[in-house]
Amino acid sequence: VDPQTLSHCRRLQVLSATENEFYGSISEFLGSLLELKHINLYGNRLTDTIPVTFANLSKLDHLNIGQNHMHGKIPFELGSITHLTFFSVEMNNLTSTLPDSLFNLSI
Repeated sequence: VDPQTLSHCRRLQVLSATENEFYGSISEFLGSLLELKHINLYGNRLTDTIPVTFANLSKLDHLNIGQNHMHGKIPFELGSITHLTFFSVEMNNLTSTLPDSLFNLSI
């Protein structure tokens, strides 16, 4: 599915696509769906880095991109998502530790 097809779903609050064998990178476009509260992309074959644009999702409380093939660093900017209460990136190929900004979130 081309993420641009979601452009008509501006009120989308939940995006759940677990274990669908999606591959490729996560589109930066998802960071423009400002009503998203829950993203679950667990167990696919997603690659590339975590989009910095996810920091635009101020209502996001659940982000699960575990068990993919993501690499690179976890963006420091994710710490600005103040409603984030669940964050999972296990079983990826990330090269950094959790940024300090994530430890400042109030749960």
